[in-house]
Amino acid sequence: MFVRHRVLSAASILRADDSAGARSRWSYLELADELQRYSADPRADMVDMFRRIVFNALVSNTDDHPKNHAVVARGGPAFRLAPAYDLTPSPRPPGNDVHLAMACGSAGTIACRENIVASSGTFGLSRDAANAIIETMRAIIANEWERDVRYHGEMTADVAAIAPAFANPASERTIDIADKQMAARRTRQK
Repeated sequence: MFVRHRVLSAASILRADDSAGARSRWSYLELADELQRYSADPRADMVDMFRRIVFNALVSNTDDHPKNHAVVARGGPAFRLAPAYDLTPSPRPPGNDVHLAMACGSAGTIACRENIVASSGTFGLSRDAANAIIETMRAIIANEWERDVRYHGEMTADVAAIAPAFANPASERTIDIADKQMAARRTRQK
């Protein structure tokens, strides 16, 4: 039996297509605000959204644009955050910043702990709770990513090719948030 559900992409919710002008609305923070209007359980969905940010940062998924997030109404009028999909680790040279497609903190798209934790209140989380989520997810990913990739049929060469996506020390470095905010504003003004 085929069942249909109503779905709204984050691109629709944020009114953000792929044009250069609309990319300024590619924001997890704005999406968290919108979840308060759309979701039947905004608290749970905002925490799940925060976990997605952390996951994307930890696996260097830089393809996390608004068409890769959605809300779905299963069998009724209430929307909930859809399960995660289209998760793509993107290996980076060691030491390079990982930038998510969507802004994850006040320093824009920089996928480092400091930027992500600074926005934790937007998702209804304390800094301590946000750091605990990061540590838990970091441990799970470190212990399970390779086994999971091999389980899905990838060969040794494939595992070696994507390994740098899972071992990016730049995610732990500190940044000068004020300097990054100024740089982000200058970039948007150009």
